[in-house]
Amino acid sequence: MIDFPRWLISDPIINKNFRNIITETNEINIQNIIFFIFTIIIFVPTYLVCIFVVSLYKLKYKDNQVDLKSKNIVIGNDYKMDNFYAEEKFDKNTKNFTSFSQFELKNFFCKSLSLSKYYDITFDTCLELFKITRLKGVKLKFFSLFSSLGKIHYYVIYRTFFSYLRQNNIPNIFLVSMPLSLMCAAEKEKLKCIVYMHGLSVRLLPMQMPLPTELHLISLDEVEYYSNFIPKDKVKLLPAEPITNPKNCSIILLRQILDFSKSSKRKMDLNDIKRVQKFSVQNGLDLYYKIHPKTDRLEIELLVSSLKIKKNRLLINKTPITENIKKLKPKLVFGWFSGGLAESLNHRVLPIIIEPLIKTKKIDELSVFKFEKRCLILKKDYRKIERALQNNNYYYKTIEKLNKDGK
Repeated sequence: MIDFPRWLISDPIINKNFRNIITETNEINIQNIIFFIFTIIIFVPTYLVCIFVVSLYKLKYKDNQVDLKSKNIVIGNDYKMDNFYAEEKFDKNTKNFTSFSQFELKNFFCKSLSLSKYYDITFDTCLELFKITRLKGVKLKFFSLFSSLGKIHYYVIYRTFFSYLRQNNIPNIFLVSMPLSLMCAAEKEKLKCIVYMHGLSVRLLPMQMPLPTELHLISLDEVEYYSNFIPKDKVKLLPAEPITNPKNCSIILLRQILDFSKSSKRKMDLNDIKRVQKFSVQNGLDLYYKIHPKTDRLEIELLVSSLKIKKNRLLINKTPITENIKKLKPKLVFGWFSGGLAESLNHRVLPIIIEPLIKTKKIDELSVFKFEKRCLILKKDYRKIERALQNNNYYYKTIEKLNKDGK
């Protein structure tokens, strides 16, 4: 593979519209000549617009100062619970760290940085636009160009900030999820980049993926997938303690938006939850309701009222399901297409899909975790699930089969 600036092809729209990304040698043909000339025409306007936008942001956040007392920088999400796995690493090792959101642009500015540094990096980044000519296919070229033009100022800001971290002897950064533009900027500035997923990843094309120092994932399917184009020693499964003596209880993973109206496109039916309630009662399981950490409080109250749920059965902690599994030791975890089902399987707890017909294009085409292979389905596998609850050997054999070969 030739050296190619991955930030140019990191936009999700490319991931959705192309099954593969191919580069060519610098072959001279009419198509490439036209595209090269077009890039020359837009080069100066792009450079001027970019430095103008960056200058405005620099002026707006001119007094911002980054705390560099810690050598560990966690760049996470707006929601604290998404940062759980990254920050848990430091809590366990009693290390200090600085944490901030990747979605607040002011966090990437520092009054110690001069405008000239932004201008130098802007020029260097604009030059990389010419490398789009190496992509094979007119459609891919223009998708890449126009998506890059829309985010070039962000990439310049990230690169300049990471350059500043490197100059201040910050050895590495810890990222939550896979923010490709940030990963590309860190790779360009030669910062070590450790990535922690807080949920399941989507299927990225090999050429889109910057090389992380470490990539921590929540399912074996993801580890297997990314090990195809990332060195295996860099791809790691997030640790999960096996539940060896489960108790007679189950957990249902509720979605973020509790909308049960017929007009809802989320298709989360109250009857589905009642089916899980009935199954749990018939099999002597205490059912707990894991509330999504981002769910609105009013929606929770309506759910409790509609289903007559006891307050002590609500799990409203702002952490991943793994914490509830370790505490409650359930035999089953029910869910729609949730990353919590993958975490359940890691803990050797039987994961159950409530409604297999709820499919989206994202799940079908972009999900790396093989839901219907790694989970049982409540309607389809009803008797299997009952047998697993009645026979411990069958229970653990079923889990092992899901982990290895699927159903």
